[in-house]
Amino acid sequence: MNIRVISIIVTAAALLMMAGCRNIGPASAWTKVSQLEDERSSLKETVADLRKQNKQLKEQFQNLANLDSEIRIELLANIERIAIGKRSGFFDKDKDGTEETFITYLKTYDDSGDVIKSAGDVNLQLWDLSKDADEALLGEWDVKAKELKSLWMGMMLTDYYRLSYKIPSMLNDKQKELTIKVKFTDYLTGKVFTEQKVVKRRLAISD
Repeated sequence: MNIRVISIIVTAAALLMMAGCRNIGPASAWTKVSQLEDERSSLKETVADLRKQNKQLKEQFQNLANLDSEIRIELLANIERIAIGKRSGFFDKDKDGTEETFITYLKTYDDSGDVIKSAGDVNLQLWDLSKDADEALLGEWDVKAKELKSLWMGMMLTDYYRLSYKIPSMLNDKQKELTIKVKFTDYLTGKVFTEQKVVKRRLAISD
C-alpha cells in the first residue's frame, strides 16, 4: 500500500468522521481531524522507514551475490580443534576445606592456531572412571550457544569460555582424579569436536 492510497483512506475516514460529528461541537470535530492527521503523519514515517530498510536489505543482498560463496565461507574462521585449559579443575572457593566448585576452561582454535570465539553448543561431563560403568558419570551439563556467548572471557592472556558449577554432593574425599569430557557443536559448520582431560584433586585424602 503506497502513501497516496493511505492518504486517500485517511482523508475519507476524516470526512466520514466529520459527517458523523454534526451533532457535536466544532471544537470536538477539529480534534478528531487533528488526531487523523497525526495518524497519517505516523503512517508516512512508517512507510519511509520500511522503504529505507528494504533498500538496505537489497544492497546487502547484492553485495553478497557479488562475492564468491565458496571463497567467502573458506575465509571465515573455522574451528580446527578444542582444548580444555590446564587450570580446569576443582576449587575450594569458600575456604572450608571442601572443593565445592568445578570449573572448566574451554578454548576453541581456528586453522591458524589462534583462539577464537565461536558460536556453538557445549556438552560437559564429569566422570569417575574408577567406578563401575553405571556409576561413573557424576554430572552432565548442556550449554546452549546463547548462554555460552556470555561465558566468554576475552581479555589479555585470557581467551576462553569459563564454565563454573557448584558440585559439593558429587565429590568425596577418596576421589584422587576425575575426567572431564567436552563436546562442542560448531554452529557455522555443524562439526562436532570432542576433548577430554584427567584432572587431579587437590584436597583428596591419600590412602
